Amino acid sequence: QFDNSRCLEALGAGVGLQDPLPKISWQQLALAISRCLSNKAMRAEARKASFKLQGESGVHLAARIVDDFMKKEVATGKWKASFTQIRGKPMGRQVSKGSSTSDTREAM
Repeated sequence: QFDNSRCLEALGAGVGLQDPLPKISWQQLALAISRCLSNKAMRAEARKASFKLQGESGVHLAARIVDDFMKKEVATGKWKASFTQIRGKPMGRQVSKGSSTSDTREAM
């Protein structure tokens, strides 16, 4: 919520609020909406941002990001090394190369 708010505010396409929505008054929200609707430049920037977002396929972008992470970080061992350095050895069952998950369970 706050990251999106900051991005829109930085683009000049919206007004950011400092508190989470449940903690702001209806008057604060009404003022923020009025500021957005009455500012012609802000409306134009919001329209540009809207068209750009509509042109992106969020599902495809998310799938590509996950796929890239799996290929570049997980498959190469970079993620595990980084995780181990920060948090210690990962917990859970370890599967050795050449064994399947069922082989590991039977050995336990």
